Amino acid sequence: PVGTYGRYRYNTRTSNPRPEGPPCPANTYTDKEGQLACQRCPEGKLSPGGMGLSGCTPCPAGQQPTLVRRHLMCLPCLVGEFSPGGGKPCKTCPRGTRAIGA
Repeated sequence: PVGTYGRYRYNTRTSNPRPEGPPCPANTYTDKEGQLACQRCPEGKLSPGGMGLSGCTPCPAGQQPTLVRRHLMCLPCLVGEFSPGGGKPCKTCPRGTRAIGA
C-alpha cells in the first residue's frame, strides 16, 4: 500500500489478504503502491515515519522544521519569534511587536 516500501509479503491473517511492506521512516513517503524505496520529503515538509503516510506536510504557523538527533521535527518558535508556517524558519518579531498564540 502507499506509505510502505520494499519487498511485499501477503498478510494471511486478514479476511482480505493484500501485500504489505514496512512503513516509510521519518521524513520520507511513497505515493504509489509497489515502490521499492521511499522518497525524501521536499524541503520544509516532513512526515512522522512509521505511520505509512502517503505524503509530507509543512510545519504549522508558530513552528519551524528543526533537526533533532538526525530527525526533522516541527518545534515551536522561541519567545519573541514567529513563523507563518509552511516550513518557513522562525524570525525575530519586529521591534514593538510580539507573537500572539502559543
